[in-house]
Order: sequence, then C-alpha cells, then structure tokens
Amino acid sequence: MTEPLDDKPLAPGSLRGKTVLVTGSSRGIGADTARYFAQAGADVVINFRNKAPRAEKLAAELRELGVDVLVVGADLTDAESVQAMFSEVERTFGSLDVLVLNASGGMESGMGEEYALQLNRDAQVGVLESALPLLGPGSRVVFVTSHQAHFIRTTPTMPEYVPVALSKRAGEDALRERIPVLAERGVGFVVVSGDMIEGTITATLLERANPGAIASRRESAGKLYNVSEFAAEVARAAIDPIPGDNTRLIGDTSSFAGE
Repeated sequence: MTEPLDDKPLAPGSLRGKTVLVTGSSRGIGADTARYFAQAGADVVINFRNKAPRAEKLAAELRELGVDVLVVGADLTDAESVQAMFSEVERTFGSLDVLVLNASGGMESGMGEEYALQLNRDAQVGVLESALPLLGPGSRVVFVTSHQAHFIRTTPTMPEYVPVALSKRAGEDALRERIPVLAERGVGFVVVSGDMIEGTITATLLERANPGAIASRRESAGKLYNVSEFAAEVARAAIDPIPGDNTRLIGDTSSFAGE
C-alpha cells in the first residue's frame, strides 16, 4: 500500500458527500489528486485507459479511508467509451461535484500524427460535454496543463514537446469557449498550469529525447514541483476561489512571456 501523503491540502471531511472524477487517475498526478480528494472525504471515480490492476490497487487504498470508489476504464478519445463511463457514474453516484481533466499525452510512439489533438483537445471537450448533465450549481471543472503549453504562443518550448504543447493549448482554448455555458449552469472552471513536474511520464520522455532538459529547467526556475506537490495544487483548485482569468499558475513563470 502507498504511504499516506504527508501534506493534506484539503481539510479532512471537508468534501464528505461530494463526488469527484479525475481522468487518468491510476498513476502520477491523477492518482495523488484522487488521494487528496479521498482524504478530504470525497467519493472518487478513478478513470484509466489501461492497467486495470493498478487502478484497482489505488481504489482499495482509498476505500480504506472510508469513501466510495468507482473504477471505470475508458478511452477518452472514444465517444462511446466516455458516455458509458458517465452512465456508470450516474448509476453509482447520481451526480458529479468536481471533474478534473488531468489525462493528456501525445509523446507516445506509434499513435499517429493526429493523436495529440484527439486526446488533448477533442477528448477534453468530449469529456466535458458528456459530464455536463451530471454537473450542477456549485460544481467545478479543473483542466490541468503545463506552462510550456499555456504560454506556447509567446514562449518557444523544446522541439520534442511542440506538438503536445500546441494541442494542449488548443484544448484549453476550446474549453475556455465553454465558460459562459458553464457559468449559466453555475459550474466553475479553472485552468491549473504548472512548470515541468519531476517524476511524470512526460518529463521522463522529454529527458530521454533531450538529455539535461529537466536539470536545465530546474536551474532556470529555481525549483520544480514534484508529483505530489503539484497534485496538491490541482486539488486546491477544486475548492479555492476561481481567479478572475480562470487561471491558476503554479511555480515560476518569469521565463514565460505573458499573453
């Protein structure tokens, strides 16, 4: 069993009776974000694309905290799979209070040229649209991205990451276009953008393609958040007041030109 996270960004019991779905939550940032929600008493929906045993292991850990956990496998680029996931969420919990759009990708090999856009833009919008009937007044949608993607229009990034950065920014833009519709329903929306996160799959792939990239960015920024530290910020974004520009910037941004 994974050791409990030391930092508890959400007060214990503060989310009792709430239901949270985190996409891509069987490992990494998504898994730690789900842990923080469970520690606060929320019932949790763990979404995964593959590796069901890993997702079930996390679910068993969270159930020990006294919360209900639903594990649902879904390919977010498949509309039928996504709809089936939310149908199961509705049958189990009836509604949803927090949707964290954490799953992303695009650096995987053999996925095709359009995969980054399909996952980081089209799938994000599709998941939100499918979730809307379950999101009521006071609920919150959190989109997780990176500074390298958020600022891609004004600040160049590593060539290896450009297709992913462009697709994630396209996803962010498409989701922002829906803010008025969400506001009409009383649903809050916030983008959480972080610098390179040490220990993530993306950071590992970037380091493999561009050795020394992580160390260079760490030196420039002064500090890089690790997985659990950044996950804590994602969890806080689900309950903290929403900034006026719907954006929560985590970590150093002095190297990135504003928009």
